[in-house]
Amino acid sequence: MIVQLFDTREFVSQDIFDLWGDSHIWFVKRQLIGIAAWIKFKTQNTVTINDWCFGGTRNFSGFRQFDCKIGSEYSQHKLGNAIDVVVKGFTAEQIRNIIRDDWKESYKMNDKEINRIRNFGLTTIEKDTPDWVHCDLRWWGDSNDDLKEVTFKP
Repeated sequence: MIVQLFDTREFVSQDIFDLWGDSHIWFVKRQLIGIAAWIKFKTQNTVTINDWCFGGTRNFSGFRQFDCKIGSEYSQHKLGNAIDVVVKGFTAEQIRNIIRDDWKESYKMNDKEINRIRNFGLTTIEKDTPDWVHCDLRWWGDSNDDLKEVTFKP
């Protein structure tokens, strides 16, 4: 079960956990856990989203409260549609390339295997993020099935 690969607290900010306790899971989309698990399997390394629950400093890389000052007013994080991942031993660009390569391969082959990143609902990554990879589930409203890449705006 993919949930066992991660502590679900990694997918929410500490504020959310403090407010909701064990019910914090209501704010975690299973697709995001699937995306994180896929990256972990592909890299065979540690994937970090938030690590505040282990004494670390990452706190806003999953679901954020609407009044959070990090990100835009309608950030995909505040809608529960995004995670930012850091993978031990890999640069952000290396992870983006792993995602791009898998996306291209599955698109080219019309591959519907479960082990393809696109099958977890990923639609968007941010290019140019310095040391993390932003992944989200936003719907673009078109029939174009290509992976979208948007520019990071701090």
